[in-house]
Amino acid sequence: MTIAFRVDCSSKIGSGHLMRCIRLSKSLKKNEKNIFFIMNKSDYLDVIKKLVLKENLKLIFINNQNSKFHYKSDADSTIKILKKEKIKKLIVDNYEIDSKWEKKVKKYTEKLIIIDDLANRKHYCDIIIDQNYVDDYKKRYDKLTNKNCLKLLGPKFCITNKSKKTRRLNNKDKKEIKRIFVFFSAVFIPKIFKMIVSLFSTKKFQHINIDFVIGNLEKEKFLALKNSVNKNINLMTNHKNLEALMCRADLAIGSGGTNSWERISLGLPSIVFCIAQNQKKICEFLSRKKIINYLGLFNNKSSLKLEKEIIKVKTNYKDIKSNSEKNQFLIDKHGAERINFFISKSLKQNLKLEKINFKDSDLIFGWANNDLVRKNSFIKKKIRYADHQKWLKKKLLSKNSLIFKLLFNYIPVGQIRFDKKNNFYEIDYSIDEVFRNCGFGKIMIEKSIKKILKKEIIIRADVKHENKQSIKIFKSLKFVEIGSTTLKKRFELSSSSI
Repeated sequence: MTIAFRVDCSSKIGSGHLMRCIRLSKSLKKNEKNIFFIMNKSDYLDVIKKLVLKENLKLIFINNQNSKFHYKSDADSTIKILKKEKIKKLIVDNYEIDSKWEKKVKKYTEKLIIIDDLANRKHYCDIIIDQNYVDDYKKRYDKLTNKNCLKLLGPKFCITNKSKKTRRLNNKDKKEIKRIFVFFSAVFIPKIFKMIVSLFSTKKFQHINIDFVIGNLEKEKFLALKNSVNKNINLMTNHKNLEALMCRADLAIGSGGTNSWERISLGLPSIVFCIAQNQKKICEFLSRKKIINYLGLFNNKSSLKLEKEIIKVKTNYKDIKSNSEKNQFLIDKHGAERINFFISKSLKQNLKLEKINFKDSDLIFGWANNDLVRKNSFIKKKIRYADHQKWLKKKLLSKNSLIFKLLFNYIPVGQIRFDKKNNFYEIDYSIDEVFRNCGFGKIMIEKSIKKILKKEIIIRADVKHENKQSIKIFKSLKFVEIGSTTLKKRFELSSSSI
């Protein structure tokens, strides 16, 4: 089956849309042999060719560089390609496209998937994806999509680079700021360049090494700028591996664009300016949650604000660093794989049960503090991160506790715990909210019970009356109801009955 992306890239809109589509395509390659990128020609033509062709993706241009966007002509051009290449699934990442274009094109493809950030226009599609973490993000598209549209919303669907690198391990003992990563946009912005170079050339900050990715520039202009800056400032055009630079940094300075999610996933403390109106709501929300240090819209006063903020961060670096590391659980680098699951629905069954270790602390913390998990729990209060870490260490060292996670094609989908109590084991489990009602709860309980059945044992589960799904699962696995209170039902399973 053939799949295509309809996305654009230019000096006006930058390369963020294109980069996340390329990242998603890497995951989809496992199921789709032919992947096309349908794009407009632009002043970033060389950049487009380099980025797309490097990944062995097929590139098709539909309009001239100077032509203005019109939904009818753009849709007609896209439809011609869909017919010619027999494309069955189309992924769109373009702010100019809305329901008018989508209704016209959807007739010619089996599945239409839209990637959006703004929630400012109506869509008509099979799947809508928005990775942003903002107020009421789960309800953001309730009035903007057709009824049968599947909504994949929030940071669980963040399309970041899939990498085993972790900044936390590289910077575990760092207590001060020695290196700063700076990146605002793939487009060169002279005002930002001047601010960063001027500030970090002063005696106050000359001891700090700066990795400054300035955006696309012609080679001669770039070399001229590179030769003009102070020795502590390492200028680069769009670097091949931004993640490597972030992993060695102690602090980041940047915009509220797509790189924000990469920084969060690495636990990298960030000072953030808004350089586009569509970043404002996201930045404000992340600031209220104390996930970023937000300094507002970039303007003439930004240099003074930045200087004061760096001094403030330096003074409180230990606490700020610790807070950033706590928020890593929001983005776990499985976003593209989750999207792949819902787009393809043809992933080979690769289910694996693994023992939890302390490296899974953030994963378990995120699941434990999920709203529905807390609602179904007998203790509803949100868990503090420090308390969670102490609890997990204690459980992992205990001979009376067994904790497993279920992986589906290496994506964590849930956790299950058995605590030994006198003559029985008490069971507790939760499924990642993304994969609820997909059948993973029953699979995980069944597989884990088989794993621990070495002798005759009794397993018990206490379930709230309103948790209908869990009650249904336990009954289907031959658990017998042995008691009931006004709050809960108690189920029991003896290995002799299996």
